[in-house]
Order: sequence, then structure tokens, then C-alpha cells
Amino acid sequence: MNDKKKKIIQSALKLFGEKGYHSSSIQEISEASGLAKSSFYNYFQSKEELMITIIKYYYELLVDRVNSIEEIVDLPTREKFCQQLTIQIKEFIKHKDFIQMQLREQSIDENDEIHKLLFKLRAESIHWYSMQLKAIYGDKISDHLLDCTTMLNGIIKEYMFYIIVDKIDIDTNRLASFILDRMDGIISSITSIDKPLLDTDLMANFINYKLNTLENAKSLISTEIKEFKRIIDASNFSKLDHEKVMSSLEAIEDELANDNPKIVVIQGLFLYLKSFNKPIIDEMISRIDQIVKSRLT
Repeated sequence: MNDKKKKIIQSALKLFGEKGYHSSSIQEISEASGLAKSSFYNYFQSKEELMITIIKYYYELLVDRVNSIEEIVDLPTREKFCQQLTIQIKEFIKHKDFIQMQLREQSIDENDEIHKLLFKLRAESIHWYSMQLKAIYGDKISDHLLDCTTMLNGIIKEYMFYIIVDKIDIDTNRLASFILDRMDGIISSITSIDKPLLDTDLMANFINYKLNTLENAKSLISTEIKEFKRIIDASNFSKLDHEKVMSSLEAIEDELANDNPKIVVIQGLFLYLKSFNKPIIDEMISRIDQIVKSRLT
């Protein structure tokens, strides 16, 4: 993304946080960005497109920062999640204009495309929290996973409100571990006779959205891998290189067969395949990696 486009995004976000999305005009956004109004349309067709770009831009920044912890393979699951929560909290504070905009302007999702995007991000957030809690606490919380996820999400949001809106000086280095300690207490209080409030029927829209997205991505990647194998079979690779490439592709397929495929494992296999320095491999990996980044991360 070029500097002028970033400037428009940052200027618009500040205006949206101060005045609200609907009260901020394209003229004001252009002036705050140091551009003529006509220049705005060189980058965005409308204010709605700008808003969608802002949401995607800041969400991707957050996901990239949180995913960096996944690469630390020898970190215990609970500590990894604690570090990811700490990064998430600090990124929320760093980009507080983005959070304030969302808190201030609840009506931005009246636009159908924006509404669908925000729903997608909520579904992905719920899914991610659920997977982390399940990895830490295991089958004990299976029946109450959605309730526990909702409580965790609500606790984080309320602390963010205190910090960003009320400007209360809370120790963010302690906050993630403090929240997880409280989750320990909540989860330890669950008994076998407790009936969950939220179940898969009530949350079907969120669950099915994520499952459909995941299955769709798996299907697309599987199709690409089949084509990849066909091309490798028709190539003049040595027998040893052929076996190594095929084994790596099968390892990717095995990882995709899991309920929650580990992106870091798949991308590690991509790096290994790129080490062959074959243009045809690089091209195929690039196509598959785009699907992974856009649909699985």
C-alpha cells in the first residue's frame, strides 16, 4: 500500500473517531489527507470502500502481529495464548482511533458489504478464542466452549473500554495473565450438571460461517495441490527431488485434514518447497499461499 493511501486511511480513521463515519465528508477526509477531493477518487470509489479498506487494513495488522507468536514452536500453549492476548491488547491501544470509531459508530454496518465483513471478523474472532480455550482446557469445556468464549471476549472488551474510552491506566503487561487466571476460576466452577446457555444451534450462523469458510479454503487448496502433483509428475525432476516435493505436498494435505490446521506448519512446508529454486514450484506455492492468507489466517 502506498504512502498516500495510508495517509487517507489514517486521516479518515481519526475523523471517524472524532466526528463519526456518517458525519465525516469525503471533502473533510481529503483536506485532512492533504489532497484535493478529486484525488480521493484515485484511491477509493466511495466512503464505503474506504471504510472496508480501513477495517481490513487494521484487522490484518492485528492478525500478523498475533500470528508471529505462532512461530515460537517451543512455547507452552497457555503462555503462547497469554502472549497473543497481550499483543492483541497493546495493538488495540496502539490503534485506539480504530476502536473508538467502532464504539462510536455502531451504525456503520448498515451498509450490507460492511455488515458482512464485520460479521466475518466476529465469526473468525469467536472461532479463534474458542480454539485457544479448547487447546488450554481440553474436553472439560467442550459443552460450555461457546459460553466460555463469550465471557472471555466480553471481559477483554470491557477492559479495553476502560483503557481507551475512560482512559484508566491499567497495567497492560499484567492484564492478559490476570484475565486467564480469572478464566481458570470460571472454568473450574463448571460441573457436569451445568447446562450451557449457548449451543451450536443458537450460534449456528457464526459456527457455520467459519466452518464453511474453512471447508471452502481446504477444497480450493486441495484442488491446487492435485494440479501441483500433476505438474510435478510431468516435470523432469530427479527421482529424489520428485519424492521430496511429493512428500511435502502430502504433508500439507495431512495438516489440512485436521479440524484446526496449523498455518505455521503449512507455511514452513512452503518455505521448504521454495528452497528447490524451481520457478514452477514458486508459482504454485504463491497461488496456494494466497488462499491460505486470505481464507485460513
